Amino acid sequence: GGAPSLAPSYWLADQRTATGELRTLRLEDGTLLSLNTHTAVDIDYAGAQRVIVLHQGEISVETGHQDPRPLLVRTEDGRLRPLGTRFLVRREAGGTRLEVLQASVAAMPHNSGDEQVLREGQQVLMNANGLGEVGTVPAGADAWT
Repeated sequence: GGAPSLAPSYWLADQRTATGELRTLRLEDGTLLSLNTHTAVDIDYAGAQRVIVLHQGEISVETGHQDPRPLLVRTEDGRLRPLGTRFLVRREAGGTRLEVLQASVAAMPHNSGDEQVLREGQQVLMNANGLGEVGTVPAGADAWT
């Protein structure tokens, strides 16, 4: 029966890519944000924090340094706080996949007060209740960028 339906958050998102489309944005703070195919994000720089919300798909983030406010990447599974870095975030069936390519990123699941720092070359699957086992980022993980 027809095409799979897309969540309203996909259509309402600030930035989205269609299937097969890639897009790279340079945000006002100098952050380089790449959207993989079929990805939807909201960008909210209005408040005390810079927030990128990933609804669907995968993003690559290379943080800019022209803004003193903390940068957060949020998904429904939790939040990621980059510590001057380049990293990938992908929505998967089981949660949110974080792959750290440079420096480190602190991950905090929604229902857990524990923040865990992942370092360069590490990856983890985060769901709302916690973090999975830390593994190694596969070679070429960011080849799509």
